[in-house]
Amino acid sequence: MLTALKAVEEAKARGTRIVVIDPRGEGMADLWVPVFPGADGALAIAMLKIIVEEERYDKEFVENYTKGFDEFAEYLKTVTVEEMSGYCGISVEMIHEIVDIFYSTTKISLISYTGLEYQLSGLQNNRAIQTLFAITGKVDVPGGICIMTEKNPTVPLMPMAAVEQAVGAKEFPLFSRLTGSGQFCRIPEAVLEDDPYPVRGMIVCAASPILTYPDQKLWEKIYKKLDCLVVLERFMSEDAKYTDVILPSTTYYEDESPISVPGGMCLRRRIIEPVGEARTDIFIFQAIAEKMGFGDKYPGNDEELLLWMCGGNEKMAEALKESEYGVADGDLTELETCIWQRGVLCESLSNGKRKYPCCRGGWRLLYGR
Repeated sequence: MLTALKAVEEAKARGTRIVVIDPRGEGMADLWVPVFPGADGALAIAMLKIIVEEERYDKEFVENYTKGFDEFAEYLKTVTVEEMSGYCGISVEMIHEIVDIFYSTTKISLISYTGLEYQLSGLQNNRAIQTLFAITGKVDVPGGICIMTEKNPTVPLMPMAAVEQAVGAKEFPLFSRLTGSGQFCRIPEAVLEDDPYPVRGMIVCAASPILTYPDQKLWEKIYKKLDCLVVLERFMSEDAKYTDVILPSTTYYEDESPISVPGGMCLRRRIIEPVGEARTDIFIFQAIAEKMGFGDKYPGNDEELLLWMCGGNEKMAEALKESEYGVADGDLTELETCIWQRGVLCESLSNGKRKYPCCRGGWRLLYGR
């Protein structure tokens, strides 16, 4: 997020107004909105209620490129701004002030990270925020949330035979053929009902299903029924409370690995050596794979990890080690915006003339508390 921080600082120097919605402090904010932890969705719902009922939304976008708006508008009638104000800790007056700012221009970008996800209502919070940007004309427009597809090649589908045994593959074949994996939302049935077959073991890494998936009590039942739950963690998380084995993972301060940044890659430098028995996540998986006879499929040390992340490109790996700030992957091209309006998903890198259509009206509004 340091790249984003630099971009925000540069934007502020140019006169951009910064609104910070965060309980932790105002920092560089021109307007600080001290929302209660975990209540971002309530603030977004309050804003949506005002925008919809005052008809301050983008009617052309809503009519032609969304589904479920009428049902969503009916849902908003079941809540009040005052009620949402009580949930999120922001006064009704400030909520109206934020709406006025939000409505004043389409050039409003969203910068957020996993704090929105690691909450009991993380999924619904993000749905509400994305809907807020969508119906006010701030998706895929200059200054708004851009869908960066100009450099994304079309992903080939795996043969169904390669993934058909994965949980959820039959119900979600496109997802499974694209990702090469099962659909995790079907894990509850596999654990609790043995459908399509019993699942009795799970490794949780860089995730928290009990916090980020709906129905926490359901996940408590799932974890209790498993024969073996292994969690890779740095802290005593909600998931770790139910685990049979905790494998200590390193923090970013203890890791040295390349990371993607806008426009290229940089090498994240280790600040301190791993504490105790902590290891980088991928090295933990490599050790497990080694015991199972295929440890060579994973990198086992820093040098192997660097080369693995660079796709075997030794020149890139050496350049990253020598560069303090990173290596650019070429000049950034001007973003192509409003691709949803033309029914275009992406443009093939190998054929600049070929367009890949997406279904129009594809922004589906999902709602609920």
